[in-house]
Amino acid sequence: MTPIFPLTRSPQSLLRSRQSLYILVALVGLVPGYAVGAHTTSGTFLSWQFDPVVWLGLILVGAAYIYATGVLEQRDSTAVTTRQTWCFLGGLIITFLALQSPLDTYSDNSFWVHMIQHILLISVVPPLLLIGTPAALLRPALHIRGVLPVMRMLTNPGAAWLIATATFLGWHIPMLYDAAVLDVRIHVVEHLCFVLTALLFWWPVFSPVPDELPRLTRANQVLYLAVSCQPNVLLGAVLVFGPTAYYAVYAGANRFASISPLVDQQIGGSIMWVPGNLLYLLVISRLFFDWFSERESDGNAEAEADWQAAQASIDGGADREPGIPVSTSV
Repeated sequence: MTPIFPLTRSPQSLLRSRQSLYILVALVGLVPGYAVGAHTTSGTFLSWQFDPVVWLGLILVGAAYIYATGVLEQRDSTAVTTRQTWCFLGGLIITFLALQSPLDTYSDNSFWVHMIQHILLISVVPPLLLIGTPAALLRPALHIRGVLPVMRMLTNPGAAWLIATATFLGWHIPMLYDAAVLDVRIHVVEHLCFVLTALLFWWPVFSPVPDELPRLTRANQVLYLAVSCQPNVLLGAVLVFGPTAYYAVYAGANRFASISPLVDQQIGGSIMWVPGNLLYLLVISRLFFDWFSERESDGNAEAEADWQAAQASIDGGADREPGIPVSTSV
């Protein structure tokens, strides 16, 4: 009988699992520290959040990932790469930092800090999770009746962009934004909306199952991201050049560095405008480089094939004796 959990694994696989477990243990070890900090340094920039649902959820997801990839490696040693493991766990760690570190503590008091948190949850975490997810981990779910057609509809580039953009802009409407800051339950819903719709948005670029849910071509990926970053530009410009502060929730907040609400909003708009789009530019640059490399490789392969065909033709002609014509009669 085959054991559920792999009993024999390659040295590289065991090392990667140990490293992954060390990361999870480190996260668990941080809990007592920031739990104390949440009570002893509340209101300072060094205070950490203590939300058992967040840290326990992230640890369970990480442990489940390590377990599942271990099972996959038992069946196929090439099913999971070291790069995928580190990307997925990196996505969990960045989620932890975005939601539990001082970044979250000050996001309720400073708009520009909140924008950094949103950028991490929308533009950094989802790509890492998608890159880190092995295809064999998702394929069984896609075989459930009705799942694949729905996923094809949701991950269609046009639909994915529309859903993610509407969600992003919608939650920045002052009424909804203020409600999320004031009510932790609405805030959780906001973050879930950001992460889930961002996964759909990045899917056409980093699809873990390109056979079932294909990625765009390199050229179309570049165009897709170049167009998609424009809402960031528009919203950032509105926030930077707006004549007044739009979010009343920060009017009486204890903002970092004691800046005015308008300046706070302008800094946040600038972060959304420049660093936020810089992440898109970095991905576009890498995609463009890969696209150019693929075209160059295809061109070299075609030239090599033509040269080999020409060489074969020359060699075939040299095999015939000179001066003796080839007879065509029977």
